[in-house]
Amino acid sequence: MIVPAAQTDLIAEARQLLRQMDQGLMSIAAYDTAWVGALSRAAAPETPAFPESLEWLCHNQHPDGSWGGAHEYYHDRVISTLAAVLTLARWRACDTMLQQCERGLDYIARAAANLHHDPYATVGFELIVPTLLEEGERMGLRLPHARLARYRDIRQRKLARIPPEMLYNRKNPTLYSLEFMGDHLDRERAASVQEENGSIGNSPSATAYYLRVCGDEPRAWSYIAQVMGSNGGGAVFSFPLEIFERAWVLYNLDLAGLWPLLREEIMPHLDYLARVWHEERGVGFSRCYSTCDLDDTAITFRVLRRGGEMWGHEGASVCVDVFRAYAEPDHFRTFCFETDPSLSTNIHLLDALSVCAEADASAMRKTILAFMRRTRSPQMFWFDKWHASPYYVTSHAIIAAATLCPELIAGAARWLVATQRPDGAWGYWGLSTLEETAYGLQALITYDRVAGGVPHDVLDRAAGYLRAHRGAHDHPPLWISKTLFAPLHIIDSAVISALAMYELR
Repeated sequence: MIVPAAQTDLIAEARQLLRQMDQGLMSIAAYDTAWVGALSRAAAPETPAFPESLEWLCHNQHPDGSWGGAHEYYHDRVISTLAAVLTLARWRACDTMLQQCERGLDYIARAAANLHHDPYATVGFELIVPTLLEEGERMGLRLPHARLARYRDIRQRKLARIPPEMLYNRKNPTLYSLEFMGDHLDRERAASVQEENGSIGNSPSATAYYLRVCGDEPRAWSYIAQVMGSNGGGAVFSFPLEIFERAWVLYNLDLAGLWPLLREEIMPHLDYLARVWHEERGVGFSRCYSTCDLDDTAITFRVLRRGGEMWGHEGASVCVDVFRAYAEPDHFRTFCFETDPSLSTNIHLLDALSVCAEADASAMRKTILAFMRRTRSPQMFWFDKWHASPYYVTSHAIIAAATLCPELIAGAARWLVATQRPDGAWGYWGLSTLEETAYGLQALITYDRVAGGVPHDVLDRAAGYLRAHRGAHDHPPLWISKTLFAPLHIIDSAVISALAMYELR
């Protein structure tokens, strides 16, 4: 295959990216850092076990008094700030910490009134916040209890959906937010929920909570030490995330048609994904997390099938029947006990079904397309609970449905064109970002191939923005978990993909 000169650098970047993928490279989360920072040494309870985490918190407070992502997504900022204040108030090591606590409390009091402005809550917010408020009350901190009181009722309704026998089951996704248990953890039953790597739900914050309640558990300490090994005092929101990262990076590079040039680097990742695949449940975001989910399952299914088509890889044997485990009457759920369905999960399944010739795939596609029609906004775009930007889910909707149902996403393509920023980028939260611009360019090129009509200057300006800024890797967190996070390698792969698609259009 002849490589155009303009693509040479992109191929080199993709090759380097594939070679350095391992456990998943994520942005630092102030929330999880605060939980780790609250841990004390087993032999010296008055001494922080990870003083570097306290230093990280002290150096990463925003000017408005909050902690959290670069964009002011209120759920992210409120829960991150609440956790950080509780940790700094716990240690009270210096006057500066106390002043930072006061500024954080001021922020929480202001921002608690704005939570309704976010399109979606962060994961577990309604479970965790009441517990953090109770801890703050015991510490005598001034917190806006009245404004946040409604979350106690929401928590009760959510927990009522979970059978009691599942509460301490590793396949229950609620365990990812185990810290919501507060003083009510059943220590005997909790011992059974540790994952093989010593974590609780593959979550540093849940694991740190477990250690605070249950004491000196060697495997949990080892997990936290591994998380803190090379992050400069900060903790990531989850570790490892190697399935999630590998599947999405491979997906982006396949979308751009780059696989034939990267076979040697891609094959080990396909081999890994094939090894961790479960024929009845698919995969979760890590081999170290017992809960499988449809989003990771759909993307992994797609890249394994593509590996089979292209190179006869053993991943071709994955069966479409795996998706039946996630079927509801009018949509597909992401995981068990899900309260609100995810549009992006359904869209990613629609995309995965594009590589299926089986008869069952047709009925699944019809269900998803109907779901997309019901959930589209009057402005012709979509929001979703797994990402703070509508450009993520809307762009993926265009990519998944362009060939199958172009009339469904024609309005979304027009919305993308109309909302491009003067610098050629896209950015929902008032700032241009590489990530959102990559999604927009991927989507419009895909749509233009099928339906045409996308102004060439729109594509040219988007590509120009990506070329000018692609050396930056400090991507603002936009993906939604317990707080916002940025999957750095995945975003880099989307940028490479978008530029490669532009060069080959």
